Amino acid sequence: MRTVQTWMMQEIRRPLLNLWHWSKQHVLLTLILSGIFQLLVFIVFPSTWIPMSPQPVQFEPQNIDIQQRQQRLLIIQQHRKKWIAHCANQAKSIQSLCEKNIQPKIIHLEGIVLKRSLMNYKNTPQDMFIRKIQFTEHLPEQEIITYAADAKDFAAWQKTVYMPLYLLRLLCLINLIWLGSLSLRKPLNRSSA
Repeated sequence: MRTVQTWMMQEIRRPLLNLWHWSKQHVLLTLILSGIFQLLVFIVFPSTWIPMSPQPVQFEPQNIDIQQRQQRLLIIQQHRKKWIAHCANQAKSIQSLCEKNIQPKIIHLEGIVLKRSLMNYKNTPQDMFIRKIQFTEHLPEQEIITYAADAKDFAAWQKTVYMPLYLLRLLCLINLIWLGSLSLRKPLNRSSA
């Protein structure tokens, strides 16, 4: 127990106190760096602060081009727009489609994308969740195969898509708390100063 406390003292508390004292001495520089960090996060990732709304999409068979890549991605292209379905984040049945090395002939495809409310970069592929897909495997029988996902799979996909945004929000919040702590006259934990 004593070694854990010693380690925490040397590796966590002292560097944080030293950083706090440095930030306190260089308040203007700390404010400028924090402002640049917050501005960059807002410009590069506007969806961090502005919510994205799920939007259903449907594709007709004559306009779909699906490519399979080594990273297990399904790239759905229609005209000049691209959507990427990461196979690892899809339902188990759709993951099995990714594992087959076939070029399916799509009959019907339904999915959900997250629509960004502020800006949508031109030609930037969007993440897509495949809700339902009907296809044939170019066999002589031409049997139609249907794979579908449920709400539980969609919730898991949404978690993985939102995780980087939650992490960025946490970093911005920590940055703001750090700036708020600079207004204190004494460090938060002064037992080892």
